[in-house]
Amino acid sequence: MPAEEPADAEALPADTGLRITSTDVLTTGHNRRVRVVRLEGEADHTQRHRLEKALTAALASRPALLLVDLTALAFCDSSGLNAFVHARRNAQESGVALVLAAPTEPVDRLLEITGMYQVFDIRPDVETALAEHPGP
Repeated sequence: MPAEEPADAEALPADTGLRITSTDVLTTGHNRRVRVVRLEGEADHTQRHRLEKALTAALASRPALLLVDLTALAFCDSSGLNAFVHARRNAQESGVALVLAAPTEPVDRLLEITGMYQVFDIRPDVETALAEHPGP
């Protein structure tokens, strides 16, 4: 079980429809720092810049793994998807692994019909992603 470090957690304000929480986790099995960004609500065109800013900040902390927790993301449109693609490109350039975990049914459908399962590393839940992903 990973050890969470709540003192390093930061939350961006949920001004309209998306709550973004970022937390550092130290995984014991792989002995690496993981930044978990949890999204709650709706990632649409009104939230794209906030989402991109949060993902960029998470990458700037240079974790071994950036894990985007989609457990509570009720809706994602092409703007949100573009933010994920932008983060993936930045992660690759920085040598940081990026994993999407636990997509809800509507988000899963978006990822499936846009072919993103061939682009992203997508895991069924956060626990699996933490346990199975070895890092970059």
